[in-house]
Amino acid sequence: VFIGGEPEKDAFHIALTGTADYIPHMGVVALTVREHNKDLPLCFHFFVNQLVDEEKKHLEEMALITGCPVQVHLIDDRAFKTLLLSDGNPAFFYRFLVAPTLAPLTDRGLYLDGDMMCRGDMTPLWTMDLTGFDAAVVPDRREESNAKRVGTSKYFNAGMMLINIDQWMKDGLFDDIVRR
Repeated sequence: VFIGGEPEKDAFHIALTGTADYIPHMGVVALTVREHNKDLPLCFHFFVNQLVDEEKKHLEEMALITGCPVQVHLIDDRAFKTLLLSDGNPAFFYRFLVAPTLAPLTDRGLYLDGDMMCRGDMTPLWTMDLTGFDAAVVPDRREESNAKRVGTSKYFNAGMMLINIDQWMKDGLFDDIVRR
């Protein structure tokens, strides 16, 4: 169910994830995206583990202010129990639910961490050709040292991913990530 109406057919779907206490931060990200992209048809998706009435009211206000629909996806943290990192926070894994969840709605989605801020036009991301790629990502500023630390040749900032949902699903990335 969408708060604030159904998204436009060609909407740019933007996903934000976090625990319930992070909803206000994710709302700020959404507001900054809208502020700098007034002409883009946008739809926001909040992946959270809980939604209290007060936060639902805030999301309703945000949908009204921005003119953008919001969809809340409630996540059961128990699904990630076997994958937890040392910090014990399952919210890190919510981002991997974006592609399978948004697949019926769109062929691309932008994942943003809840501690980001938009300062410009996102049209290039909305129109970028992703043919043959699972996602467009941003290299991490410490890519080389972090890649060595985790034993890989590439390392990127997972806080911003432009996901080619069709390719991601075709390549079975969710299953691949969960199996590792």
